[in-house]
Amino acid sequence: MSAHAQLDQAITHHRSGQLDAAERGYRSLLDVEPGHPDALHLLGVTLGQRGQLGEALRLIEEALARRPGVAAYHGNRGEVLRKMGRNDEAMVALLRALELDSTLATAHNNLGMIRLHRRHADLAVESFQEATRLRPDFAVAYVNLGDALQSLGRLEETEAAYRKALEIEPNNPWVYTFLGHVLVELGDIRQLDEALEYCRRGCALLPGEGKAHTNLGSALSAIGRIEEALESFSRALELDPTLSIPWNNIGQAEQQRGRFEAARAAYEKALAMEPRHPRFHANLAGLLAEEHRYAESIEQYRAALECDPNHAEGLSGMALVFLTLGRRDEARAAIEEAIRLQPRRPAPLINSARFFAEEGDFERSNAQARAALALNPNSPDAYFVLAMNLGDRLPDAELQAMKALLDQNYVSDSSLAALAYSVATILDARGCYEEAARFFSFANARQAAARARKGEFFNLERSTREFEDTIACFTPEVLEALRGRGNPSRRPIFVVGMPRSGTTLIEQVLASHPRVFGAGELTDVLSLARELSGVPESQAALVKTLLSLGPASLRALADRYIARLDELAPAAQHVVDKMPGNYLYLGLITTLWPEARIIVALRDPRDVAVSCWSTYFGVLRWANDLRHIAAQIIQHDRLIAHWKAVLPSPLIEVSYEALVADFEPQARRLIDAVGLPWDPACLEFHSLKRPIRTASLKQVRQPIYSRSIGRWKHYEAALAPFCEMFARHNHPVQGAHTSPRVSAP
Repeated sequence: MSAHAQLDQAITHHRSGQLDAAERGYRSLLDVEPGHPDALHLLGVTLGQRGQLGEALRLIEEALARRPGVAAYHGNRGEVLRKMGRNDEAMVALLRALELDSTLATAHNNLGMIRLHRRHADLAVESFQEATRLRPDFAVAYVNLGDALQSLGRLEETEAAYRKALEIEPNNPWVYTFLGHVLVELGDIRQLDEALEYCRRGCALLPGEGKAHTNLGSALSAIGRIEEALESFSRALELDPTLSIPWNNIGQAEQQRGRFEAARAAYEKALAMEPRHPRFHANLAGLLAEEHRYAESIEQYRAALECDPNHAEGLSGMALVFLTLGRRDEARAAIEEAIRLQPRRPAPLINSARFFAEEGDFERSNAQARAALALNPNSPDAYFVLAMNLGDRLPDAELQAMKALLDQNYVSDSSLAALAYSVATILDARGCYEEAARFFSFANARQAAARARKGEFFNLERSTREFEDTIACFTPEVLEALRGRGNPSRRPIFVVGMPRSGTTLIEQVLASHPRVFGAGELTDVLSLARELSGVPESQAALVKTLLSLGPASLRALADRYIARLDELAPAAQHVVDKMPGNYLYLGLITTLWPEARIIVALRDPRDVAVSCWSTYFGVLRWANDLRHIAAQIIQHDRLIAHWKAVLPSPLIEVSYEALVADFEPQARRLIDAVGLPWDPACLEFHSLKRPIRTASLKQVRQPIYSRSIGRWKHYEAALAPFCEMFARHNHPVQGAHTSPRVSAP
């Protein structure tokens, strides 16, 4: 057989994957012609495929010494060097190959792999795209292209690249698992069945690969099968203990179940293995934010961005923390940067839509929500923003799309709740109260189920005991013993009461005064109470700590809050802290800031109940059950009566009904009660340009209206459990809540 025929036969074996036969053929030829450059080169390639990299490199370099101008030789030398981890030399070799022959698809692919390894994903994409242009059947290059696109967050293009690879190699197990994973990442519930099927196929074909089991776990988690997902992640770690992603995913699954300690431990294991992974830092940051540990959360988000300045998920998460802390300029910058980095992802657009709604720019908010829906027509969050902004003006087509989405598979309980609240809100605005009641009931049931899945239950007995302990602990004697230990500043104005009792309207009227700044719902008092009493909070422990601290220590605590107000509004004479739940801590507030004005919002409890029941609250565990709402109002009223009896300074009580029915006289009394001269700007409260982060953000930007008074009558049948609870406790439904005027101190 001629040397040419012998080489062709070996090459045929090589192309068909018969490496043993190919190696024998190349060696036989070299026995006859020891310096045959093609045989040297291809034997080197064969040995490289077998992992014998040192000998492979020697053979290819010997071929190059004989024929230095062959592009393929330089290209394969570059690939062997890349496998050896000698990337600088590999890149030089690959660039030389492409200089000799720019059509060498394998060289473009291998150059792309080095660029991707060096985190130059944009350049890697260019290399892989050129490789696939030159060789449209180059499946590996399409897989690599998908990997590079995924690292850039270009998930739709990633999906297309993997699908093309699967079209070329329909039995490639890695493509199945990669494609399944990216379909999960895309977040479209319509694709989750397909994602699960691809991940299952990948696992069946790669039963010993931890990465395949990891991706299967991600698909199972996405459809709510958390226990099975955790089994897959554990199996992945058994197969490959060096993997870090399963630990991260275990953290996410445990966080979904409300097991925060387990979640934190898993995230920390992932970070210990891969401390420069931005997603791991961002996920830990999200957990810390959920635990209200905001400073630590921001620190972790910053760590994510140090690892990858273009990490859009980290920017989006940090923006939400900034919004919670009132740092709106920083939040806006983070949101805009996230959109710039990921213009095709819905999440940053939804954050932007919420931001603009809080600013009162509903037109831009709606535009951003609809842009998110254009990318993902099944986004409950985008529909929720539209529903809250538009009310009865929402187009019928969008309302029907929302109703249809309620019947889709794999919509989570929390998303179902948001959707159902949205639909019910539209129906309520259109006067379809009976149908709205059904959707409100469904929404509350789904939100309660979501809470239960995370282990979040409302304990009525414990809640009642906490109220009783507060009343028992903050006695006149205790308050007298604590007198004179705080900061005498008159800057703070606290607006407290039941949620949905008119606190936002009161704040808006006050904030319209040129000497007043509305700070919104600050968490400082709650954080301070936890700091002093421990978590979970104990009023007895709080009182014990307060009594144990000397005047200087208490003054330092009080000064810290005043400094916070100075930071928020250095020029304002008064700052309004409108955290409704601060009514639980009026003993602490009076101790630390004895000259502060305290305003209690009062409203017909039936309207409060209906408004709480029909509002999508993120944190109030009692708001999904009308019996629990009733109990909370009853205990609120008992505690307010106690504070009125024992606090050294009188409370300012404001009736929502009186303020609405006789606005200007009541607004004048309110301004006078806090010690300010009247200003006509308070009548134009709805024109005030300021961010509002409560459920009333739309209502308080409208002139005063009375349609919310007596709203409970539309839902009288649904209110039966509420009324039964009031009757059982002999608690009046009417009375002090409908006081005819502002009561001045």
